[in-house]
Amino acid sequence: MVSADKNQRMSGTLAELKMLNYAFQTNRFEVLSENGLTEDHFDRYKDQYKFLKEFHEKYHCLPSRDVFTARFDKKWEWTQVTEPAEYLLETLQAERLWRKTLSDYGPAMNEAIREKDLETFYTICGTAARDYSGTQPSKAENVLACSKKYYDSYLERVNSPQSSFVTTGLKELDTITGGWDLKNESAVICARSGVGKSWFMTFFACEAVKKGLRVGYYSGEMGKEEVWGRAMTCLFNIPNGAISHGNERVQQSLERKIQSLPSLGFGDLLVLTGVSKEGSITVSELRSFIEKEHLDMLCVDQVSLMEDERKAKTIRENFANISKDLRALQREKRIPILIAAQLNREQYDEGLGLRNIAESDRLGQDATTVLVLERKGENVNVLLCKSRGSKSGDTLTYHWKPDNWELSYLPNEKDALGGVSAEDVLQDYEVADDVKSNNVF
Repeated sequence: MVSADKNQRMSGTLAELKMLNYAFQTNRFEVLSENGLTEDHFDRYKDQYKFLKEFHEKYHCLPSRDVFTARFDKKWEWTQVTEPAEYLLETLQAERLWRKTLSDYGPAMNEAIREKDLETFYTICGTAARDYSGTQPSKAENVLACSKKYYDSYLERVNSPQSSFVTTGLKELDTITGGWDLKNESAVICARSGVGKSWFMTFFACEAVKKGLRVGYYSGEMGKEEVWGRAMTCLFNIPNGAISHGNERVQQSLERKIQSLPSLGFGDLLVLTGVSKEGSITVSELRSFIEKEHLDMLCVDQVSLMEDERKAKTIRENFANISKDLRALQREKRIPILIAAQLNREQYDEGLGLRNIAESDRLGQDATTVLVLERKGENVNVLLCKSRGSKSGDTLTYHWKPDNWELSYLPNEKDALGGVSAEDVLQDYEVADDVKSNNVF
């Protein structure tokens, strides 16, 4: 009997042979199908597996050994299986993952070797090693039997919402979604070029910083000083044009606000730019950013400036790979990840939506929340196109002056129908205006 010790790993070819023999030995094709085995798990004996599968689907049984031997002749060997089925399954899963890893990352590794780029080579090796060692076949769970566990999680959200969600900064959006989920949020912020994706990404980041979070912000286009200037505008309503152009009229106000920062209880805004790397970054580098800086939240501006580590041949495949890897990163690190994405220019009668995300359907599929921004003169519409934890389809309209970050909600007919009076909404924003007046410089 072969030991299941990890240091005595059975070869993939032998595991394939033994697993198919085990199906005959137990006279059950289900030992393969019930454990999620597919033709991808078989390399040397792929044809034999496919024949068994097709035979079973048609006749609901396995062929006799004579029929099987006659079909494959010298390409088959009968053997007695004494190893535990779990060990054979683990070996097949590991071999499949290893082949997939070589397929996904092999070309990029070879390119790094040819270019003598050791840093990139070791980064790819690290990513491949994590994928190779960290992926396990998913197991079903009786969620009804685990109701107590999930009820306790629900009570935690009820009793301590601040430990489960952080505000988006848009009260109306928070009312619908609850805010950004601190453990399971992959949000995509979409807009066409020039509409204001980066402004809203900076705003969302700053609102989380106000709540004490340590936020990472990757910018593939803006430099660190430009991100800082926008953060000053979002946090303190200081005109951004005056900051950018060095206008002395805001000097004293800006200085006072900077001096007040230590007393405000804010978290941290850590900015990583892609200027030195031609605007590109990989998911592995974002993982390192999260780990090195112990981030509570990550903002990626924007996905079109990221680099696919698998070196896919088409732009669409590039986007799909990056989207899949970003979602896997979110699940691994359990922090909110906000991603800015470009919208294409195609027009649809139904208006803007998930179909407009440039070059990738996968981004919309992987996202837990999708917001689409649309400018209408001095107003901006925030379309909630997708929200896994709440209803979607609502459009929130704001009067927006980005230069000093004035954002005022404009009530619509749905607000009145939902029981919110215009007077209540007006009072909320009169209070907000009073507070904001203290920041007029």
